[in-house]
Amino acid sequence: MGLVAPGVVNEGTIQARLGRVALASANRFRLDLRSDRVVRVAVDDSVLERVMDHRTEKSLKHLVENRGTIEAAGGQVALSAAATRLVLDSVIDSSGTVLAPTVEKQVGAIWFSTAFPDRRKTPALPRQKARVAGRLEVSGRGEG
Repeated sequence: MGLVAPGVVNEGTIQARLGRVALASANRFRLDLRSDRVVRVAVDDSVLERVMDHRTEKSLKHLVENRGTIEAAGGQVALSAAATRLVLDSVIDSSGTVLAPTVEKQVGAIWFSTAFPDRRKTPALPRQKARVAGRLEVSGRGEG
């Protein structure tokens, strides 16, 4: 399951037992179902200049934000944001809960990633930060 837009906010509950969940800030993306990378993102800065909260009509402080719960038992969760010239509090903010425990011998995984362009071809970008203030759980039982 993927939520991909220039700005993504989860305030509810997303469940994907043995599945994959991606919250990604982008206007272009590719879902990669065969490798470890859940989603690859690309973004155009002209789109990011106008990333607004549709309810308040104010600029977003984070491109990807999880305030809710994401449960992917035995699956994978990825929160990804493409690099941007915007100065933000953080490109990714997770104050909610992200759970990806091992289940039925399927190992769970959680990724937070920011895609950076080639620095030799692009002017210096502001520091890209991911803030995790919530709960992350990738656990299993027994050996292995």
